[in-house]
This record gives sequence, structure tokens and C-alpha cells, in this order.
Amino acid sequence: MYALLFFVITLVNATLVCAQPGEYLSESEIESITLLGNHHTPQELLVTHTSNNGKFIQRLAKVIETINKKEALKGAGNYTKISLRIINATEESLARLNLSQNPYICPASHQLSCNEDQWVRDVCKIASMTFKGTKQVKRLIIDTNRGRGTKELPLQLTTIWTDTVAVKPIHSAKESEAGDYGGNIEVTPNDILYTGSNLSQEMQDFFQSKGYRDRMILFNNDWLDVGHVDEQISVVSIPNDPCGMAIIKASPKLAIRILAAANTDIFQSIPDSYHSRPAFLNIESLRLFVKMYYQETIELLKNKSPIVSPNDHFFSKKESYQVIIQNQIIIDNIINKNVGLLKKKIKQFNPECKKIKTISLPVLFNCRRTENTLVEGPTPTNCLAELPNSVNMSVLGDHLLVPDPIYSPFRSFIKKKLQQINKSPYFLRDYNCYHVLDGEIHCGTNELRVNSTVNKSSDGTTAISAATQIEGTINLQ
Repeated sequence: MYALLFFVITLVNATLVCAQPGEYLSESEIESITLLGNHHTPQELLVTHTSNNGKFIQRLAKVIETINKKEALKGAGNYTKISLRIINATEESLARLNLSQNPYICPASHQLSCNEDQWVRDVCKIASMTFKGTKQVKRLIIDTNRGRGTKELPLQLTTIWTDTVAVKPIHSAKESEAGDYGGNIEVTPNDILYTGSNLSQEMQDFFQSKGYRDRMILFNNDWLDVGHVDEQISVVSIPNDPCGMAIIKASPKLAIRILAAANTDIFQSIPDSYHSRPAFLNIESLRLFVKMYYQETIELLKNKSPIVSPNDHFFSKKESYQVIIQNQIIIDNIINKNVGLLKKKIKQFNPECKKIKTISLPVLFNCRRTENTLVEGPTPTNCLAELPNSVNMSVLGDHLLVPDPIYSPFRSFIKKKLQQINKSPYFLRDYNCYHVLDGEIHCGTNELRVNSTVNKSSDGTTAISAATQIEGTINLQ
């Protein structure tokens, strides 16, 4: 009997360590997962050093230092230091960036490299996991099968972070489509997974089988060019709030209203170096139209049905601007509908949550096409934020790394709104290194976070166990 018991224990232990650092787990070894999100305590911020973002990284390092010093001054006994880990960093490159002696920078590691591919968010989603048949918990890196320069990064991170394993869910395609990337996989503080309608069925099946059945909603992402939920909303924790969170959403209609109220041209509100950029020229032209046809614009904003139909004819200049404004209204309605779906799902699992705080930030979208369908009518497609999308922020507790929209009326409004929910915004200019490449700060960063141990069955039932935590021990070698 004792020999049999010893054999069983040995067999169980063997299954727990079958995936070594640098190797993938099998999906069948995972009982359940808990996705880590903005509400979990950050320990590291990841960013890739490329040939065009050195100045951004220097500014980012200063912000990380400021955040750490502010938190240390609070005297909180449970304060967790946030470190900046720079992928592709060498001792020489850190010296060139004047970061060699910065105590908040992780040492350079030859184990982490991804060439010029800076989209570190999209390569993976980080979670905690429970092994099948046990209560053992580890950190899990979910490889999104993105390929390209970051394709080795998920396994590389398992050699840097202790108690960390990786899995690559089964995909029929050699490389995944953008809908499966990390920027399209987000979670609320009450563990609702919100993703896009473009998430593959294989990834949907993976999440549903590992604890998110009935805890997942799909946003309409069809109108976006990149197609990620982090272009539409961000969710932050609000302590002592009945719902425990606030939804921060992009609002094109709000952006139009702010433009309509502006009394000076845009060039007086942006640095000289941006004056010749097409995006700002476009917005100034739109601002002038809004001022010239102010009352008509207000009526457009009130009207929920299309006024101008994009048929195959040449627009007058006035009609062209009406189409632009109309597209912003349609997008605003789509985002609001997505937010409504998310709120409904949140309340389903938290019925005591009656009213979820919603913060609107001004974001204008430039849509390359407008399709006219019999069912939906005019529908904008292939849309990207015209100015840096401040909703696409990285959240480090109460500290928000916000893409600077450059336009000062937008920035002032955003700062005021975020401070009203007791968050500290840090505006970082990512225009040249991320925005013009169709991404923002959230797309170009990722986080190592601490999570309480969560036992979740495959049907999605969750129970937080005693105060055990994945401590996130870090191998600095």
C-alpha cells in the first residue's frame, strides 16, 4: 500500500514539472486560469527598446522612478516596487540611455530579445493557473501565436520569471490573426473577460474550457483597423466603490464637442514640431467646419440616424465633413453599445453593483472606408485614432501611463476626469514611436502582476482561497 501511495505521489509530482523553463505546457495539464488585469498589483513593466523609441524609454523610466518614490512616501507596508524591464537591452544600450545606475531598471538580459518588434502586449496574455487535479498555482504566459519578432518572448520570459510556465493554445493557422492578440484580451476586476468579435473560435474555446464559460463577452470590433478592445475602453479599480471599478471609454462625440467649444486654432495648442503633421491639419479643418456650421453640427450630434448616405457620388466639401462627423457619431454609438454589454455582464455576477462609473475621454477616429449596408446603413470601417488614443493606457495601480493627445484642450479635459476618480495620469508622447505605427502605450508595454490564489472550476465558479499569493520572485540573472 505504501509503495503504491509513493508511486502515485511521485507520478503527480512528475506531471507538475513536466514543462521546464523554455518549454510549453499542454493545454490538458491546465484545470483553470485567472487572467491578470489592471486591478492586480504590478511588479514589472515590460517595454521593447527599438531604434526609434530611446527617448520614450528615457521618459518612461523617469515616470517609473516618480511612481516608486510617491508610493514609498506613502509609507504603505505592502508597497510593491515596480521595475522597468527593457527587452533587447544590453549593458551598452542602458549606458547610452543613462539608465545603468537606475535602481528601477532590471539588469540587461541576453535571454530577452525580439528584434525591432515593439508590440510586447500582443505577443501574450499573462494569467495565473491551477494544474489539473491539484491546487498548485503558477503564473501562466498564454502565447497568442503572433509570430514575428516577438515569437520567442513567451518562452524567454519563463527563464526570467520563476514559478512561470507557458502554453500555446492550439491554432489551425501557422500564425494567429490580430483578434487573438493580447491587446484584444482584457478582464475586469470581477473577472469578466471582454474581447472582440474577431477572437478566433479556437481561442474562445480555450478560455471557455479554462474557466470563462459564461464570463466572456464579445465587443463589436469590425469597424476598427487593428481591431482590439484596448482601442475602445480601459477598466480601472476604484477602491471603496460599490462596483469596485470604472470604465474609461473613447468618445468621438465628446471630442467634437470640445472642438466646437475651442476658441483658438489647433496650432496654438500644440508644439511647433507637430504643425505640419496631416492629423493636426485634418483636425484643424474639422474644427473650422464645426465652428462655421455650429448649429448644424449640434443637430448632427443629437441625431442617431444617418443624415448623409455615402453613395458613389462626389461629395461637396460640406458633405464630406458631415460624413466625418457622422462617422464619429456611429462609432460613439458602437462603443456605447459595447460598454452596455460589459456592464450587463458585470452586474450579472455582481448584482449589488447598481451603477458603474463611466469616464468618457475625447478620441477622434479616421476611417479609411465607409460601407453602406441595407441593414446597418452607413458603417465606417478600417478606423484608427487620428491623434494618440488616451484610452489605450497602461495602468499601474493608481498611476496611469496615458498617451499624450498633444492637443492641449483634450489633455486638460482628460487630466481633470482621471483625477476625479483619484488616479494620477502621466502623459507620455508616443506619437512618433507608437502612434504613427498604429499603436499606443498599452500596445507597446506589458506587465508582470501579483495575484491572489484563485481556485476556479472549468464551469467558471470562482473561490479565492486564503491569503496565498504568487509572490512573483524574479530571477535577475
